[in-house]
Amino acid sequence: MTNQSSFQFIPVARASTDSPAKNKPASRKRWWIIGSAAAVLILLQFFGPTLENPAVDPLLANEASLQLPTDARHVLHTACMDCHSHTTEWPWFAHIAPISWIAAHNVDEGREHLNFSRWGSYTPKQQKKLLDEISTVVRHDRMPPTLHKLAHPSARLSTNERFVLYFWARGQMSRVRE
Repeated sequence: MTNQSSFQFIPVARASTDSPAKNKPASRKRWWIIGSAAAVLILLQFFGPTLENPAVDPLLANEASLQLPTDARHVLHTACMDCHSHTTEWPWFAHIAPISWIAAHNVDEGREHLNFSRWGSYTPKQQKKLLDEISTVVRHDRMPPTLHKLAHPSARLSTNERFVLYFWARGQMSRVRE
């Protein structure tokens, strides 16, 4: 008779496949991607737009012809003039690319559509049309745009402020002589 010892097979835990040696390439790749993205963002700072305001010609601005009461003047300067005039106050974050490109594009677009710094250069017919558009977009809460309101909480118009601008624009339309 052979003597059989009691032998039991106990499985030994295998070494993890996530060994430090195998994680190194993935970790390096991740840091390489993060470093590259940071380098690109830093490089973009040198190619951003210049955020400068053109000079305001007082003869073209002709703000006196708008007959702005104090409350309407305050609302326009708080919520509208940053995009619709040459008196834009650029916040600090507008100087960081790619935000600077978005900000410059939005201001250029706003000035192209309506520019209070050039109000005197518009014909009476154009002024009436612009005043009608102001009253419409303010009444339906389409201005200022949502992105602008997120970046500038002070530009959010209350119901009262929207009424002030609406009634000012409607009243101003009747004063414009063609």
